Amino acid sequence: MPKLRASDVDSLFARADKLLDQYPRSFGTAKALLQEVLTAQPDHLEALHALNWAYERDRDHSPGQWQGQFQEPQRAVRGRILELTKKVKADGGDTVAHRARALALAQHAENILRTDPTPARLKQAEELLAESQSLAADRPEQRRAERGVMAWKAIHRARKGRPDAYQELLDWVAENPRPSPFHPDDHASAFRGMEGAFADEGFLEWLRARKPQVAKGQRAKDLVQGMRHVGDWDVSAELKGPVTTPCRVGRLLALRALGAKLEFKVGGKSLLERAKKLGDKALVRELEALSGAKPDAEGKAPTAKKSKAAKNAREVSAPKKPSAAKRAPAAKQPAPDVYTTAQVFADVHVTSDGTVMVLAGTPHPDSDHGYTAGDDLWDFDKGIPWNQPWDDRVWLEQIHMDIDEDELESNGLSYDVDFNRLLIHDGKTWTRTKLPKALPHGYVAPILRDLGAPWGLSAFGVSALAFDGGGKGWKVKEVSGPGGLNLVDAVVHDGVLYGLCEANGLGRLVPEGKNLSLELLGDEQSGLHRLFSHEGTLYAFGDDGVFVLEDGTLARRQPTRAPVRALCAAPEQGVYLHTDEHAWYLPRKGKAQKLALPKDGIHSIDFFKNRLFVSVGEQVLRLEKDRAVTVKLPSPAPGVARLVVAGDRLWTVFPHHLTSSRDGKQFEPIAFR
Repeated sequence: MPKLRASDVDSLFARADKLLDQYPRSFGTAKALLQEVLTAQPDHLEALHALNWAYERDRDHSPGQWQGQFQEPQRAVRGRILELTKKVKADGGDTVAHRARALALAQHAENILRTDPTPARLKQAEELLAESQSLAADRPEQRRAERGVMAWKAIHRARKGRPDAYQELLDWVAENPRPSPFHPDDHASAFRGMEGAFADEGFLEWLRARKPQVAKGQRAKDLVQGMRHVGDWDVSAELKGPVTTPCRVGRLLALRALGAKLEFKVGGKSLLERAKKLGDKALVRELEALSGAKPDAEGKAPTAKKSKAAKNAREVSAPKKPSAAKRAPAAKQPAPDVYTTAQVFADVHVTSDGTVMVLAGTPHPDSDHGYTAGDDLWDFDKGIPWNQPWDDRVWLEQIHMDIDEDELESNGLSYDVDFNRLLIHDGKTWTRTKLPKALPHGYVAPILRDLGAPWGLSAFGVSALAFDGGGKGWKVKEVSGPGGLNLVDAVVHDGVLYGLCEANGLGRLVPEGKNLSLELLGDEQSGLHRLFSHEGTLYAFGDDGVFVLEDGTLARRQPTRAPVRALCAAPEQGVYLHTDEHAWYLPRKGKAQKLALPKDGIHSIDFFKNRLFVSVGEQVLRLEKDRAVTVKLPSPAPGVARLVVAGDRLWTVFPHHLTSSRDGKQFEPIAFR
């Protein structure tokens, strides 16, 4: 890429600065332009400050997305700002340097207070906050550190033998009865900065020992709203989450101590049911312990022990059981298989409201005409469940088809698959639906993409793009283009919809009447299989390595001797990539670095919770700093895993079963029956 002149950099920044005011429509474009400015001038302080501020807006309006995608990049930007402005003094000035350093210092102070600070670290946070306030007083972001310093000081006093200091935190909740860590700092319910303090075990034990107050009138209503924040707002689709936070139990116990009732329901679901949807195990355990019981005289949390009177009553009323010697031994029955299906899984996506969407292939007749085109065996007989176990086989003789045998090819039925089904779990049950009829004609790419408005979730056929329009019902647009068109992927990058054709290469998907046309960029280039948009760069990869979009054409970024199978995010704005035998870390600039992995064949990689996960051989590895840890996975059916990060979970997509994890350590299988 040619070096930008100073005037070009100024022009890019001016465009970005203007677009930042158009949230959210042009926010992504603005951040991409700021990244271009920083690529040309890494120490452009005004661009660094603007990008840091932009990440703050992401945190305010899309905390789930911020936590998963932008938290670490913002940390790097903040560090660079602090380094560049370390000589700035509190001299009453109001320059970009003063404002940038004030914001970064407040953020750094809050970051220290997220976990239990030592007295020295707490003092450091106070000093950072004081310096921030001396540079630019009364910034909303400074209130996080102010709350955090107040909370941790109280906890430190309590640890020194003054448990009444905890009352200061409870008094704060009494004055702010709707605390939520997902509200902006100028909101009446703002809570940021106190998350770590409200997870302190000493404070939690003190709260459990409190006898709940009696709340009436407006106070009772406010406390109900606070409980809604704990069990309902935290899973709101607006968060683009779900979002992890350590403070839900502390907020729950504080609100309970002030008189909040636990029995109310949100959307017909109890707090416990909502907690299970959140996936917050600590909150689930606390609610299970609290349900139907009160703290004892010593203030301990309720246990499962029964009173002597209750025990005696149970023994009198219960019929006497036969002795072990008289009971006939029962044959141990194998657990039913509820975790596999005969569907062949390709990809998984989780919508903003938590709905799980699985792209699946189904065995279907080879015939490309008549009633059988794109159908599968379960479509012919509704009495056969589509979600039967993976090793069940349904043959032609077992079903009843009201079609002519001539409609089938002479070789009968095959078990080739086409990825033309969506399996949908709405939090309660699974349903299965076909993709639009125009799409299954021929090859369907084994991938789902969320292309944003107006497309929404999308899938790709040979010459068609199917999209759900943001949940408004699936539609299809036919795609025209060069000869041999075979659409395999599409992404939106810098506001432009790009499509990838395996036979011809990268192009823009532009309107043509009611449908779309693929306009190629540069010369035709075959052998590209996927696209990946990351940190302002559009990657295309395939048989000959990794390419990036530069100045309207694809430029080779990393050649490989074997086809590149996948790319995923990596630290420092880089990417990880792999072939069947090797994997590399590719920085934003510079040469790729090969990773040391077992030589058992690499199937998939993805980056989750600041760790690289690799599906290699018949295992999945989590790469720690100094070793590779084998992840323990349920394996109800054979196969190797494709790794997918979706909905703040890491998914292992096996051919006939799925597992997922919220922490990258414990994986649970997904039930289909």
